[in-house]
Amino acid sequence: MSNLPNWPSASAVYSKAYRVLERMAERGHATPGSTYKTRTGKTVTVTQGHVSDDMARLIDALNAGDEETIKGLLLLTWIYPTA
Repeated sequence: MSNLPNWPSASAVYSKAYRVLERMAERGHATPGSTYKTRTGKTVTVTQGHVSDDMARLIDALNAGDEETIKGLLLLTWIYPTA
């Protein structure tokens, strides 16, 4: 997390957001892509994984460093407790 935004408490907010993302993934908001190994041992991805719209919005906000959106989404994610 060395490229965090420089707004106050960004580190704590990002830590909480990543815990929320983990919890969301555990509860079915993310599906893995399909992969297989070739005879030579190379791993090939057949289909991409998918994430829910809620999870995608949080990921996009984290990537953009959008403080308002991140904090707003964290307020709405009370159903994914991180404790």
